[in-house]
Amino acid sequence: MANAPCLLVMAAAILAPTSADRPASTGTSSLDAIQLTTGEPKVLFQPTDQIQYFPDEAIAVLRRRPFEALITVSKSTWLFQGPSIEEMTPVTEVLAPGGPGDFDNGYVGVGGVIERRGEILAFYHAEDHEQMGKISYNDVHSFYASIGLAVSNDGGRVFEKRGCILTSRSSKQPSGAEAQGIGDVSVCLSKDRSHVLAYFSDWTDMKAQGTQISLARAKVGSADNPKAWKKWHNDDFTEQGLGGSSTPVIDLRPQGGDAHAPHVQYVTSLGCYVATYCVLS
Repeated sequence: MANAPCLLVMAAAILAPTSADRPASTGTSSLDAIQLTTGEPKVLFQPTDQIQYFPDEAIAVLRRRPFEALITVSKSTWLFQGPSIEEMTPVTEVLAPGGPGDFDNGYVGVGGVIERRGEILAFYHAEDHEQMGKISYNDVHSFYASIGLAVSNDGGRVFEKRGCILTSRSSKQPSGAEAQGIGDVSVCLSKDRSHVLAYFSDWTDMKAQGTQISLARAKVGSADNPKAWKKWHNDDFTEQGLGGSSTPVIDLRPQGGDAHAPHVQYVTSLGCYVATYCVLS
């Protein structure tokens, strides 16, 4: 990224409250309700020979006291634990890339978790690296991304992969020199807690729309069923999660920019969803 002709910043948006039938929309509330303060930078964990290049996705917090979280390290996801986030240490790798031919053969990075009836549902950014080139602006391995699901029944120590739940409408273009597919997933419950909302970076049509942020949803009880997922497209949840089209819900094309790497949560005290994301312009 250091040599890329771009500006990368963090942005925030207020997303208007949504029902189970309507998505959150931007631009209807004021960011004045949110105040952010920062202190001096603090190193929480020093890299080791085994633990390098992290966190590469959002930190998926399992518990706060004691602190437990799933953190993407290089190409896989690890469980970190400690009395607090300041004292966390890596415990074990819980999810690793799949084998040749698998949709997640190059990378497995959990971006968010949902608890359901004693289970932990972990949604992850999956990358297929086979027959792909290098990204033009940073020489990192290019990929075809999709979104996978893994489930734990023991509090996050052991996960079972359940397969791919969301894919792009565009198929992989081998030897491509740009990101492809959809990924960088962030999940939260809808306001009424009936649905899982999955926000994701959408690289489906880079020439026409660049990278923007799209949305899919499924009922909580069927979130592990790929057929239950529907993408937001043309003002409704009508498109299939596997291969369907999507309309961006955070779209920076009018400003000449790209939006990616979302993190969205419903904040009860504010009565709205709050999203942070990266801006590339």
